[in-house]
Amino acid sequence: MEKTLHSIKRKYFTALIIFIVFVVTSLLFLENIHNSEKNLGEIIDKSGKQRMLSQRISLYASTYLKSQNKLILLEYTNVLNEFKNSHNSIYREINDKKIKEFYDNKPNLNDLVNTYVDLNQEFLKNSNEENYRKIFEYQTELLSFLDKAVKLHEENLRNKNDSFDDIIFFILAIFLLLFLIESKYIHLQCLKSLKKVSIHSKMKKKNSKLF
Repeated sequence: MEKTLHSIKRKYFTALIIFIVFVVTSLLFLENIHNSEKNLGEIIDKSGKQRMLSQRISLYASTYLKSQNKLILLEYTNVLNEFKNSHNSIYREINDKKIKEFYDNKPNLNDLVNTYVDLNQEFLKNSNEENYRKIFEYQTELLSFLDKAVKLHEENLRNKNDSFDDIIFFILAIFLLLFLIESKYIHLQCLKSLKKVSIHSKMKKKNSKLF
């Protein structure tokens, strides 16, 4: 009887450990996917802001050209630095191959952003109509690429969401399968074994009363 009880305990704890490992692994995996999607959402926000910053840069250039105001110059420089740093931050966080190619392959967004920054830095050194016109004209092409970047990041997030739904369905299916397997081959067997132990115990008590 003790041997049977030991076997029941071993089977039960084995099933419990398998279940716990599966649940913990699934939770960690889902958390990783959630963090990835959160990061993609932040990239989309940054990419959308890049369009607004590029327009503000052009506006500050126009205002500074007319006013030569030092406060405008300070704001202009800060926005230009934010635009450049934000672009570099987005680029470092890109993992998707298609988006990476959009940023790298010519004509690419990296070159456009760098050229736009260079044009503005040249304007800061020599603030005249010709340099401002270069900024204004170049901005049109840059905006179309910034718009496309946002769409690519949004498409990437949608694909990740679809994959996330498929993964959740797969995990639930595996969870159900494990539950059915454990119920049939472990829990039911344990119950049968316990029933046998109980019957054996009752018979033993009965026999002891007879003698």
